[in-house]
Amino acid sequence: MGDSSHVSDVALHNLLRETVSLEARRAQGVFFTGSKMASLLWEGVIDGVGNGAVLVDPACGVGDLLVAPLERVERNGIQDVSVLVSDVSADLAQIARMRLLNIDQRGAVQIEAMEADFLHESSLVSKATHVVLNPPFVSMDANESWASGQVNSAALFVVNALASMQEGARLLAILPDVLRSGSRYEKWRLHVSQMAKINRLKVLDVFDDHADIHVFVLDLTVGSTGRDFLWTPSIRDTTLGQMAEVRVGSVVPYRDSGRGSEVSFVTARALAEGRKLERRYEGRLDYGPFVLVNRTSRPDSSPRLRAHMWTSDEPVAVENHLIVVKPREGVECADILTVLSSPSTEDFLNQRIRCRHLTVSAIKEIPWEI
Repeated sequence: MGDSSHVSDVALHNLLRETVSLEARRAQGVFFTGSKMASLLWEGVIDGVGNGAVLVDPACGVGDLLVAPLERVERNGIQDVSVLVSDVSADLAQIARMRLLNIDQRGAVQIEAMEADFLHESSLVSKATHVVLNPPFVSMDANESWASGQVNSAALFVVNALASMQEGARLLAILPDVLRSGSRYEKWRLHVSQMAKINRLKVLDVFDDHADIHVFVLDLTVGSTGRDFLWTPSIRDTTLGQMAEVRVGSVVPYRDSGRGSEVSFVTARALAEGRKLERRYEGRLDYGPFVLVNRTSRPDSSPRLRAHMWTSDEPVAVENHLIVVKPREGVECADILTVLSSPSTEDFLNQRIRCRHLTVSAIKEIPWEI
């Protein structure tokens, strides 16, 4: 059944992709999970789906995340199971329902579908024993204790779910890596840790070929907070941040006034091409020697870090797409380059941050190993 089920999943997803353009799906954050990633979501948890289980997917798409538990219910003759699928698209919610009904050959599962925006109707999960979540990864405005302004909508989905679920219920979510590793979401991570026990965090690769976003699985039990949880690798030894000052370049070209004295200017592109630039600038200037690191960095690229030594001691304005690594007293730029180019640093960063944009905190935490 596994192979034929997978083929039908692929056919269904391809049909929907042909029906809805990639641009529209990206704007709405609509991407389909697929059987492999859905199985990873339920790893070590699916045996807990038993008699009387209440399963809810409040951003269901076509129901990918509930296929595995429904197959278990059907296979093992489990009784009194209820399922609720909801989505902002009524059509998708109905497709998900029909798909799950097709699995329930015994007619033993009560399956409901509804059109709903979970961020405004979070009570949908109040009676659930298990909530599964692959929310949209789009930016939206928020005014929360852990963040304000533009945030990733997935962060709001998780917090809303935890706040509405009953104690002891399980939340299984596929989330963008920025929530795990991004500096901006440090308060969100603390907030989540105070609302639930983190049972498992598994770093995955890109979501799929159609959504080029690195993701992770988060498995939570509501209300039973436990020991402090390490969202990223622990730091035990001397780090780059202790041996060098690390900061983002100060020039944001599209925001800058273009006033001030004419000074040397370095961008990521000009650095790669060996071009010299100048611009008028009245903000902070940097003085070499130091090392420049491209902020844009993909986990599947080799090398992961693109670093260049800047030897001139003349003042230079540095673009914000570059990170400045200025050695402290007694440290040489050559030592910094050695650390940044080592295989152990690449391994560390591939666990620490899977996003395309490196953060200052991630660079500071690189172990100092020479």
